[in-house]
Amino acid sequence: MNVLTFTKTKRHRKSSRIWIEGNRLRDAGFGCGQTYEVFNFGDALMLSISDNMTGCRTVSAAQRKGKPRPIIDLGAGVADIFPEGTPLRITFMQDEIIIERGARP
Repeated sequence: MNVLTFTKTKRHRKSSRIWIEGNRLRDAGFGCGQTYEVFNFGDALMLSISDNMTGCRTVSAAQRKGKPRPIIDLGAGVADIFPEGTPLRITFMQDEIIIERGARP
């Protein structure tokens, strides 16, 4: 399962933020309450599911029409890699998400 989507970093409280939500997260294994780790490769981020709930971050949950939907909100340190307005390519794989620079083809 490889699903590709495109977005941009957004401004939030004087810094950049990456906001990911919905079925793509769930389909990649990032359900509400799941823990994950973020790995910084300098020009890309990798989010990886943590076993045994030991991850330093947790997928948040919100309700839409009475159904839970997973949310990942990356803020801390994002501006160092992807300044505000940077086009991003996000690749969803089973138990991993890769975030890198890239505009729509």
